[in-house]
Amino acid sequence: MNLTVRYEVDDGSREIELPTITEMYELEEKLLQLPQIDFQLVNRFADGLYARQVTMQKGAIVTSRIHLKEHFAFIMTGDISVWTDEDYQRFKAPCVLTTKPGTKRVLQAHEDTVWITVHACNAKTQAEAEAELTTNDPEMINRARQQCHSG
Repeated sequence: MNLTVRYEVDDGSREIELPTITEMYELEEKLLQLPQIDFQLVNRFADGLYARQVTMQKGAIVTSRIHLKEHFAFIMTGDISVWTDEDYQRFKAPCVLTTKPGTKRVLQAHEDTVWITVHACNAKTQAEAEAELTTNDPEMINRARQQCHSG
């Protein structure tokens, strides 16, 4: 059963259902059947840090992998809605967020949006960074969340 949360919008309060992790994976499968767009991905590495910059076009719907470590996200430009299985928020640039471990997201860009994440890691390539920092294994969500709450 989905959770329902209330959130404020310009014209008053509304309710929204949060997707389950299973529903996020089902959406991901459906999105993969559609034509894919270029997100202008830029990867940067510097002394134990990995920065990933993604440019999402207005109207884009994106799912994320499960993040295993806490990290920062910077919304440089744009307006974007973000759903997890625990929360819904709409962000307008500029803003800074902290992502907790075990997080999988569905994002919808209301304007062209530039999103940058910054991670502490030992990787030197995009593939190494993705292997160290993310997973698509749903069982890793609980492990990552437990590690966050225990440490």
